[in-house]
Amino acid sequence: MQPFVEQPQFLLEPKSSFLFENLPVKLECKAIRTRQIFFNCDNKWVPEHEHMKSIETNDKGNVIIITIIQLKAEQVESNTYKCFCQAWSATGGTLKSRTATIELAYLDKIFEWEPLRTDSIINKSAELRCRPPSGNPYPKVTWLKDNQLVEINRNGRFILSNENSLLIAQVKKSDAGNYTCVATNIAGTYSSEPAELIVHDDRGWSEWQAFSECKGIPCSIGRQRRMRTCLNPPTITNKPSCDGDQIQERECSVSCQKDFSTDTDFSEWSPWSNCIGIPCRIGKQQRIRTCLKQSLCHDKQIQEQDCFVPCLNKNLSSLALPRTSLNGIYSNWTNWSACRSSDCTSIRTRKCLEEPCLDYLIESRPCKENSCSNTNNPGSQVSALNVIIYSSTGFGALMFLLLAILFVIIYCRRRQRITRKKD
Repeated sequence: MQPFVEQPQFLLEPKSSFLFENLPVKLECKAIRTRQIFFNCDNKWVPEHEHMKSIETNDKGNVIIITIIQLKAEQVESNTYKCFCQAWSATGGTLKSRTATIELAYLDKIFEWEPLRTDSIINKSAELRCRPPSGNPYPKVTWLKDNQLVEINRNGRFILSNENSLLIAQVKKSDAGNYTCVATNIAGTYSSEPAELIVHDDRGWSEWQAFSECKGIPCSIGRQRRMRTCLNPPTITNKPSCDGDQIQERECSVSCQKDFSTDTDFSEWSPWSNCIGIPCRIGKQQRIRTCLKQSLCHDKQIQEQDCFVPCLNKNLSSLALPRTSLNGIYSNWTNWSACRSSDCTSIRTRKCLEEPCLDYLIESRPCKENSCSNTNNPGSQVSALNVIIYSSTGFGALMFLLLAILFVIIYCRRRQRITRKKD
């Protein structure tokens, strides 16, 4: 028969908590049917001298063992610190409590979103936005109006949204003032800068503007619009704080476009311009007219037609007297150049002073016979090509001769060596 083992029973187990600077955390365990209780934190048994033990007796006469430990910030080595207690009975029974989590508490000073100055309208709703600073545990948000606590009530006019913004329904004149967002947790309390709530009378909309021009496809149904302005200050999201539409639209009939332009709306046509193009070919010429009534002119103001470009007269172009022609303006011809030995000709040139210059800018003529007599004698000069050919041939023959001599010398020396070895 196995011996009876009595199991301990916990009456109080350690609770999760937050640890902040010099404020120690107390963990407590109570159990009956046990002889001793020890704590284990961060997988290490807490030394016995750090346990505070006491004994009580309940109404039923059961002996209650109480064990308490205190944790300080310097003892916690990580942001998340876990502890549990374990009890042992006199007969060898043991029981482990639930695990308590000890977290380091903190609260930043900077708000993620501070409330801003807000304009509101009587009998409209208003919103003061606030995002508290980050902290552990998450901070609780309260609101102050002129340094007095605002009573938040789900069924009242002041409501705290899920994002901790203050919502005010049916704004009254008395709601105007300075509002402050306050964030609080175990690590401390921080307040935002005050934000002013200004309450205005409801001025409503301005008068409607005139409808715009009817826009759409000619001879069909189009649309036109008109607008009005909200005279109240805009909301925090820059939306109009007036009830109703800011823009109205309606259908309209788009007029048909007609060409009312006549010849009386234009000036007379100008003369046709000169025919421009390549000589002896088809070119282009234009004439224009001016619109006298700009809003009614829908016809062409420029006309263009084909024309024949006159051919150039070479005999006239060789004369030096005329400086102008139908093809442009030229400078006078230069003097004839000296006779060129390459082709026994001389040249003269002129410049184009005004486009279009379609005539010749360079002329040439043959030189007199005695001027080219020396250059035309085949025996007086040696062609450059002949000089290159003769020079290349002589250089090649010389190189061949040197290589042949070298080959003979090498051959004779080898024959001498072979003869000496045989002897």
